[in-house]
Amino acid sequence: MATSESPSVIDALMNALYDLIDEDLTDFKLHLRDRTLLGRFEVIKRSKLEKKSRAEMVEVMMDNYGVYTIHVMERVLRAMNKNSTADELCGCAYDPEGRTDL
Repeated sequence: MATSESPSVIDALMNALYDLIDEDLTDFKLHLRDRTLLGRFEVIKRSKLEKKSRAEMVEVMMDNYGVYTIHVMERVLRAMNKNSTADELCGCAYDPEGRTDL
């Protein structure tokens, strides 16, 4: 759970997306449609991500994944080999069910 010193979940998600250059952001959107990578999580339709700003993408992801948005983003970033950016998200990860198999 985040402490008062930790960035908010929204801030952490935004920071992670701002670490990506535009080409990486295109790859990120593509990975959000990869059923194999996302496992039990739903893919996001291409039209929901098309021409979205980084802030709008966070909104779409939060609407789609809720409290699991950080888990999904971390999974996608690791698939893109953006491990340092994914590591920064780990401090904000929150799983209300206490699951480890996400």
